Amino acid sequence: MELDMQTGTHLTVNFGKQRKISDTTEFKQLTKQDAKNELAKELEKILNTAPSTVEKQRTAEEFKGFQRLFSQFLQGTSSTVQWDKVEQLPKGAIIGYKELPSPETKRIKDMLSKLVVVKLNGGLGTTMGCTGPKSLIPVRNELTFLDLTVQQIETGIQNNEAQWSKPLSNSEAYYPKLF
Repeated sequence: MELDMQTGTHLTVNFGKQRKISDTTEFKQLTKQDAKNELAKELEKILNTAPSTVEKQRTAEEFKGFQRLFSQFLQGTSSTVQWDKVEQLPKGAIIGYKELPSPETKRIKDMLSKLVVVKLNGGLGTTMGCTGPKSLIPVRNELTFLDLTVQQIETGIQNNEAQWSKPLSNSEAYYPKLF
């Protein structure tokens, strides 16, 4: 290692060439670029394990979105919490559940009759060894996650003598067992 007498910076020999040691900003940029490159390599490895072309294309699109978000994170363009500006809530801002007033039975019935439930099943769970939607995995007593969700909603509605049109839906293309 040599010292450049004019600038006072260290020079290193890299395969016979001399270059300046990176300053902190340049080092950070190179580190971020390395992280992006390594992520791309690892995602490509995972992508190559996709069981079908359709799955590979769908996963590739999801990976592009993840890479975009990861780049935003590295660039610091993601919003972050400025903790020094966070203040305590004023007294009385948080009301305990037991302190909440109970609505009238008619009001509960009216609100439940307007209830809309959208249950999105997510992916097929192939990484967990599933061959169908995760919502159809048996949980207990031969009941699936979807069964339990519907039971919870129906119990609340029956207890209050309300009506519910059960507008649960999903894509038949991905989840034909649900239709």
